[in-house]
Amino acid sequence: MVEICEAGIRSAIEEGAQIIVDSDVVRQELLTEFALTDSKITTVPLAPDARCRPRSESECRAALKRFDLNYGGFFLCVGTVEPRKNLRRVFEAYRAGREQRLFDWPLVVVGARGWKSASEHEALQQLCDRGWARYLNYLDDETLHELYAATGLLVFPSLYEGFGLPAAEAAASGRRVLTSLGSAMAAYLDDFATLVDPLDVDAIKRGLLEGSAADANQDPPLLAKRTWQEVATETAAVYQKALSDSPH
Repeated sequence: MVEICEAGIRSAIEEGAQIIVDSDVVRQELLTEFALTDSKITTVPLAPDARCRPRSESECRAALKRFDLNYGGFFLCVGTVEPRKNLRRVFEAYRAGREQRLFDWPLVVVGARGWKSASEHEALQQLCDRGWARYLNYLDDETLHELYAATGLLVFPSLYEGFGLPAAEAAASGRRVLTSLGSAMAAYLDDFATLVDPLDVDAIKRGLLEGSAADANQDPPLLAKRTWQEVATETAAVYQKALSDSPH
């Protein structure tokens, strides 16, 4: 898959195509890797689902009651369970923090089973067996949006993300995010995020503690208010530029 993607990018570059990416991190990677010029690549950030918004405890009551959770009192992981999401280190950091009694929030994991995830599921099951975690697999959008708005901290220190929609959607729901230093998410979350080295289990553990104690009453980053209409308008502008530059 990587080889196919790389071949497609090289083909597009050779044809003089305009390239759209969804974060400046990816933009810089392409500029460096393929020696592109600035004029040939444009960042068009994605937007959170319009239904993501801050919600009161009463508005989240259905999800909280269904999963026996307290409003603002649980960690939330969202995304396919696969190595890129860095969940093995998250589970190790969380387990260490609970054993040291640094925090007592349950860890809620939402996401379908992905590739090469046997070790992640084994570690998660051990946490579930101790009553510390809950694996909810795939959820409908409305329930997920309630969990975004009810969590105390979205835990999202991925090893790599081109953008990271769960981080944007949690921020749009008024909730802080723990995520990776130098990542696409860190670039748009600003001070709304707790940033950690995703390869450092102790750093993730400290981030969980810091994030659980942080003030949630902060203004969300600008991207949290971005709309898909803006995404469409900016994308159309790139298409228009490509058409105007075309010699045909």
